[in-house]
Amino acid sequence: MSSGKRYSKEKKEEIMHYRQNHTYRETADKYSVSQMTLARWSRKYKIKGIPGERYSGDPAYKTFLEVLKYLEGVRSVALFSDMTDGSSVASIIENSISEDGLFLGMLTYLSASSRTIEEFDLGTLDITLTKTSNGFLLIRGAGPKLILIMVYRGTTDFQKIVNQDFPIIDRVCADISKHLEKSE
Repeated sequence: MSSGKRYSKEKKEEIMHYRQNHTYRETADKYSVSQMTLARWSRKYKIKGIPGERYSGDPAYKTFLEVLKYLEGVRSVALFSDMTDGSSVASIIENSISEDGLFLGMLTYLSASSRTIEEFDLGTLDITLTKTSNGFLLIRGAGPKLILIMVYRGTTDFQKIVNQDFPIIDRVCADISKHLEKSE
């Protein structure tokens, strides 16, 4: 039994046409459709992302990262594994940011704080949000041996991140964990 709303092909096309020039959040609010559904439709209907950014990595994670990337104020989002060598699993990053720089920024933060990489691996560190000179850096465990890194613009409101984005981030990380369990 399905409890989701069904959309005609024409309505989906209208929604996806609107989505091409608007964020996931704006589109979701206007059409009362979830951001996860929009991300799946974008992949299915080959809707291009916003110019000036690139996706790399495992295609299985693209939908998850798209939901997070299009939260208001997010510049880049990436999943890393095996923290000893910093191997990237997947990322959506603005062209002005390098994936290596993103990873090094996370390592710099961790080395300057009392937090350790082992805390992520052991599952004892759920989320950390730090204000930097360029915005906010969010680091969160996203599943067994996976770390999520998000970079927010400096103009992003801290309360918005905590009150609106954290529940979405939690949901996406739970979905990533479920995906990992299914693929093992």
